[in-house]
Amino acid sequence: MSAVVMTGGTSGFGVHTVSRLRSADGPIILGTRTPTDDEHLALDLTSLASVRRFADQVLNRLGPQPIGALVLNAGIVRPDATARSADGFEMAFAVNHLAHYLLLRLLLEQMAEGGSIVLTTSGTHDPARNAGLAPPRHAQARLLADPDLDPGAQTATARGGQEAYTASKLGTVMTVRALAGHPAVVDRQVTVLAFCPG
Repeated sequence: MSAVVMTGGTSGFGVHTVSRLRSADGPIILGTRTPTDDEHLALDLTSLASVRRFADQVLNRLGPQPIGALVLNAGIVRPDATARSADGFEMAFAVNHLAHYLLLRLLLEQMAEGGSIVLTTSGTHDPARNAGLAPPRHAQARLLADPDLDPGAQTATARGGQEAYTASKLGTVMTVRALAGHPAVVDRQVTVLAFCPG
């Protein structure tokens, strides 16, 4: 019996996903800002320290029990790119990309043979899709994490917020592509998916 660990399961389509996952045999652990019961553990994706605490709690709770599905669904879009995370990173990049990247790295060794890792992304990063949001200006992680270093960033504008969001989702796609070749994924035949609900 393996567990499901998920972010973004308390609102939006994440709620429906959790209701479908309840038919599985193993426990479900949801990371949430406001835990309400034993199924929910505190997780603030704006803080990498909180991500580390959450991962430690998950591993302590599961013991040797493997994770059958790691679903990293939570995300934000902001009206601009002026907010910073507790660690000083641009907020959309911190929440949508960095926090989930750290979490999957911390939990990767607990993945079950034949398990699944699903990261929610968005096709808005692809200008050919004409999704109505500004595509990323680039994929330079240092400048995305700190757009104040980027002379072309328009952080105080709606365009800046859209670029931050679409770049963070491009980062998710790139993470999935890289993760698919990771030895822990290949050796255990873990399926890695970039899920675009749109």
